[in-house]
Order: sequence, then structure tokens, then C-alpha cells
Amino acid sequence: MKDPLVAATVGKLPAAGTPWPQDERDNWFDLMRKCVAVTYGPPPRPGAAAGEAPHFGEAPITSTKYYIQPDGTAVADGRPIDPHQIPPGTVVLDYRPLPIDEEYNPIMWLTHGAKAIKLPNRVIVRPAKEPMPTAATVNGSAEASA
Repeated sequence: MKDPLVAATVGKLPAAGTPWPQDERDNWFDLMRKCVAVTYGPPPRPGAAAGEAPHFGEAPITSTKYYIQPDGTAVADGRPIDPHQIPPGTVVLDYRPLPIDEEYNPIMWLTHGAKAIKLPNRVIVRPAKEPMPTAATVNGSAEASA
């Protein structure tokens, strides 16, 4: 491999035939996508000429959205997560019904369940004011929203 970052990421693959849990696979593919973006730059815009640079202000990589669903499940782009998967300095939007009561509606983590766990450094949990990032999720009143 010509690029050491991509080579190091490929080197993180387990040996063939080794059990590889789905959440670890997802993490590896997320890492590889980011390595490719860093190494080769953003993908071309649809309809852009070959080699044309992205326009100023365009986001080359879609940022991950971290949020807490109305039922308390912590997710990143719709997939359940654990606290260690949230990067430091991230704002996590909280869609649980207000006022939030940690005893009756705690945060549900992927492998830890409803357990009070310290968040990574500088992670901020903020009540959400905008619509949820995914359609057809169930909110606290059991109504479907789109």
C-alpha cells in the first residue's frame, strides 16, 4: 500500500475466519471511510468535472449525528452506541420528553443498558429543538413522526 494511514487501517483487520462482531465491523468501516477521505480528499460533487475542486463551503464529509432518541437510546446516525464512541467535544441532541427524568427515562447504551456512565471529555447533552434526523421514529407519546 502506498499510503501509511490506509495501510495501518487495513492492518487492523482480524485474521480470516476470526469472529468479528458487527459493531466492531461497523467501527472499522467508519474508520476506513474517514481514512480514504483524508488520503484522497472529498468525493467529487455529482455532475462535477473530473478533477474539479469542491466549492467553498461544501462539507466534504458528512458529519455523524449523535443523539438520544425519545425512548432514551443513544445513537450515532441511527445506530445504537456506547459512550466511548462519542468523540470529545461533541454535542449530543436529546429527544427525550421534557422534563428529563434520569430515573424513569435514562440513557440506554448499546452494551451497558440503562446505566449512568460518565461521558467523554467535553461531550455536551443538549435538549433538541429541531426535528429528529431520521424519519418514522417513535416519540415518547408513541406517535410516529416523519
